[in-house]
Amino acid sequence: MGKGLADLMREGVVLGDGGYLVELERRGWIGDEGIAGPTIALDRPDALQALHEEYLGAGARVLQALTFWTTRDKLAERGWGPGRVKELNRAAVRVAREAASGKALVAGTITHTFLYWARDTSKAMQVRELLHEQAEMLAEAGADFLVLETFFCIAEMRMALEEARKTGLSIVATMSFRPFWDRTEDEIPVGEIAKILAGEGANAVGINCEQDPDTVLPILRALAAGAPRGLPLAAQPIAFRVTPEHPWYSGLPEFHGEPGLETVQVPREAFTRFAREAVALGVRYLGGCCGCNAAYLRALASGVPEGLRLP
Repeated sequence: MGKGLADLMREGVVLGDGGYLVELERRGWIGDEGIAGPTIALDRPDALQALHEEYLGAGARVLQALTFWTTRDKLAERGWGPGRVKELNRAAVRVAREAASGKALVAGTITHTFLYWARDTSKAMQVRELLHEQAEMLAEAGADFLVLETFFCIAEMRMALEEARKTGLSIVATMSFRPFWDRTEDEIPVGEIAKILAGEGANAVGINCEQDPDTVLPILRALAAGAPRGLPLAAQPIAFRVTPEHPWYSGLPEFHGEPGLETVQVPREAFTRFAREAVALGVRYLGGCCGCNAAYLRALASGVPEGLRLP
């Protein structure tokens, strides 16, 4: 593409892509009879590439390699060692790159480990090693920049940023919120997050997953109020409706079984409205998370003001 993420965010709003795991499950590639999660990059790269291409066709200027959940801790139960995990990360970047065809940037995705929580920080050194390992793999695989997403604790995100910075790549850092909307799991108020993460080297800071567009907005407003001047913000809401009783997506009864997530799908128009308000708050990296398919991405793009919409 020529231009990097920082250049594009200075010019306007960078449209990211949508969710992968839920959409692949809907298509029969993930689940009891399908392929287990992100190993699809090796097992059925054609299916993964087809979804990337749909997001590209809907206007995405970034395709995220499906490297969510591809650290060694998450694949250990399959007996995957570092060499096999590296092969998977490399394959995911390659599939995204082929789909991008020079028309979009490719981001490597790193998310929280299953080993670090505010209630248990005993494995912090192992967590750091895993985060370092994946950041290095993604840089070597040729990712254009890194997206650190779905982190619940600032402390673990800070470790991820420290390790990601060593690659020299640009970094988008997005937090997720459960069980609280006003603070992280380790009790950091939303209004303090942007300053902390920008200070650790994030090029854009924001929110992803767990909340729908209407619920993300008040969190985003609080984040924006405490953000350093000129810092680009990022937002990737889900396309499922949360409730006051179940204010985060992974806690919804529908997430765990019948009647199923389709019954709490939000209308696409909610993404159009969200885009208008999010851009006004300073969001310059805008995409969707779980449940957001190409149709939702088009709705999101339509809400970006014309003067900020990249060609």
